[in-house]
Amino acid sequence: GWRMSLRLYYMATFDGHSGLAASVAEDLAAVGIRVEHSGLDSETWSRQISGEGDFDLTISGGNMMPDPDITASRLATGGQRNHLKLSNPEADACYAAARATVDRRERVAHYRRLQEVWARDVSVVPLFWYCIYLLRSDKFFGWADQIDFRVPFWHWGRIRRVAGGED
Repeated sequence: GWRMSLRLYYMATFDGHSGLAASVAEDLAAVGIRVEHSGLDSETWSRQISGEGDFDLTISGGNMMPDPDITASRLATGGQRNHLKLSNPEADACYAAARATVDRRERVAHYRRLQEVWARDVSVVPLFWYCIYLLRSDKFFGWADQIDFRVPFWHWGRIRRVAGGED
């Protein structure tokens, strides 16, 4: 028999998440946990996962770099992508303290403290990190790394030819 049965959802529009869900289900089956997995369209995801919290497990991708503050959208109380409805006042205080300073050493100290808090209260397990290696021409400007990752690495909408960058 099964120790338990869980429902795992992912956004069907993200390539690779169905394969990842199947792998998670296979790994958990090996320890007696049955996982039914399926992809949801964005409208259903928004209603069922974000709104109603009707899930056991989710696979949710997205940018988590370069500044640790970006994790607040998933892990801080009231975060827009906080589908688990996590709420930890100690973690929220770490985020607030880090945002309140521009001193790098002080920010690092607050984020290290945040790591300690989440180590005691873990609810999210990162499965993998997208590694990206981009070859790009210096004749253009607007790549994600050139504008402090303010746009996703795959967004080419702001790329422009550099003056004098003609062939």
